[in-house]
Amino acid sequence: MQLSVKLGGIRISRDLERLRDREALNLANRLLSGVRQRTPVRSGRAKRSWSRRKDRNDYVISNSQDYTVFLDQGSSRQAPRGIVKPTIKAVLGNRSIIGRKL
Repeated sequence: MQLSVKLGGIRISRDLERLRDREALNLANRLLSGVRQRTPVRSGRAKRSWSRRKDRNDYVISNSQDYTVFLDQGSSRQAPRGIVKPTIKAVLGNRSIIGRKL
């Protein structure tokens, strides 16, 4: 007796791509929300300046305020551990980001 399974490779591939895209967007939104929550507030500009955009196959989360780099290095008493690393650790838990050392 022989068991045969025929898979529509193209359809599965498209379904997996959609799932990957949906999960990547979900992760990007969770990270965006996290950095906004962890950004110290004095005037509110840094907090309002976080944005997410799609760049080819990647989502990029950025902040247009130059001084956000210093806030992320822990220069504020409101966020002495920074913004980005604590957010990534909170969202991902013990999982790591490939190619990135936290």
